[in-house]
Amino acid sequence: MPNFRAFFLLILGVWATSGCSAIMYYPGPHHAPVPKETGEVRAGGYASSIGNFAAQASISPLPHVFTHGMIQTARIDDEIFRMGEAGLGVYHNFDDATPYDNNVTLSLLGTWGRGTSSGDGGGGLIRQYTVDTRLERLAAQFDTGVWINLSDKIPGDTFVTTSMRLSHIRLYDIVLNGSSPMPEQTGIFLEPGAKAGIDFGFVRSYGTFGFTVPMTMFDDTRFSYEPVSLGFGISFDISHPFRE
Repeated sequence: MPNFRAFFLLILGVWATSGCSAIMYYPGPHHAPVPKETGEVRAGGYASSIGNFAAQASISPLPHVFTHGMIQTARIDDEIFRMGEAGLGVYHNFDDATPYDNNVTLSLLGTWGRGTSSGDGGGGLIRQYTVDTRLERLAAQFDTGVWINLSDKIPGDTFVTTSMRLSHIRLYDIVLNGSSPMPEQTGIFLEPGAKAGIDFGFVRSYGTFGFTVPMTMFDDTRFSYEPVSLGFGISFDISHPFRE
């Protein structure tokens, strides 16, 4: 029995002090609400299965041009992530691009965002360290969307969108355990995603998933990222009544 007790205490001690990295980067929505015509103002919200929420808006002031803005927040236990982002993009619709009397939309979006992130590492029973940091994201994103009217009996169009985002993340003003400053950390991430839903014109509802793949990782292994996201969203063409 003493040997068993020693073994149990050893396993408990390893588990209590074994660590996991603090998640400093939550990618958020992998898609922007891209307009489909000049003058369209589209706004909406997004929520994921990990407690990640975002409010987004896009405006097309000129043909084939749109601006984008987003506010994002994520909170899981003691980890808090907040970021604001703005961007400029171009888009084009190919009408009747398939035999189903619908269209294909292509878009390219560049964004810049800043925010804050705080978390802790360790897991188990013992919090080994806490981290607070500011962050900056520069990203380029390419989206392809297909709208299909499957049947006259089904209201709205079914759509599927795939995206690929390349993000450069910079962590700066990093403070470890409330007092120890740390050098900047940078990482480059490839973020593929897809969403599918129904477009009723004024309203779009959809489900989405995405992955985050590090091309270059943060130098400090205590810093990590959210690798997979599953979520749902809804957006509204709030300018629709004024364009009729």
